[in-house]
Amino acid sequence: MYSFTWETIDVMWQKLKRIDSFDLEKARIQLLNAIQLVCAPARCYINSETNSRSDRLIWNTESLAMDSNVFGVKEKVRTSLDIHQFVISIFGSKDHAEHLVLSGITYPMAFGWMQVKLESFHLEVGLFNDRADYAIERALHPDEELTVTNQEVFDLLAIYYSNANYILSKITSELNIDGEIRINPSNLNLELTSAENSFVPGFSPGDKSFPEPYFYIQFHKIDDNMLYQMSKSIGIWNNKYWKGLVLLACEFFSIEPEHEKSNVIDFFTKNYWRLIKH
Repeated sequence: MYSFTWETIDVMWQKLKRIDSFDLEKARIQLLNAIQLVCAPARCYINSETNSRSDRLIWNTESLAMDSNVFGVKEKVRTSLDIHQFVISIFGSKDHAEHLVLSGITYPMAFGWMQVKLESFHLEVGLFNDRADYAIERALHPDEELTVTNQEVFDLLAIYYSNANYILSKITSELNIDGEIRINPSNLNLELTSAENSFVPGFSPGDKSFPEPYFYIQFHKIDDNMLYQMSKSIGIWNNKYWKGLVLLACEFFSIEPEHEKSNVIDFFTKNYWRLIKH
């Protein structure tokens, strides 16, 4: 029987476990809706002209949370979603903090809580909104409650994100790829954010195309010859919404965690050098 403890996750690779695709989808929908409240304040209170990706989030391995960028003038503020406890938080200066357990309340109720609490952090509440230039997989109905659909799935996703953050940090450092590793609030993907690189490594908690967690490489610039070569590489070629390679969880699972890690590292490094050589 799976048992979660805070010691389960550290900065290294942790042994993974398969997640039922139906349970994963339900958990993903809940997290997608909840995370809109975390990314919205940074989008509202950071000048979008100077930071077009202000709503991208940071994975915090220590607290098992998705954290926003820092915003605010009179008080430095950040928001956070703890995906193990399903709690949304607003952190300010010193010990100034507010927390809301999301299970059992609706999205409009959580939004209203956020409006009220942001004002106590010296922020102009009239500027706060959750409008975004993207659509998410499924928005909850106003009367639907936010909930932890399956605690084990939420806990396993925390391990997946911690592993992914560890691997992506390691790969980008060793390959000298510039950029920041951030979570895209439109789909929960953890990926390198950089407009300069044609090789973009990332992790997804699954989606409609691939209903299980996977690592991926997206190619921003690729010619026909290179496209043909990469289609024969490690991973599944994806050309539906973007050009790139996908390594499904079922493909890198192993009895030993070190083998899992090696499989993922090989996926990124071997395809990277194949791209560079061409």
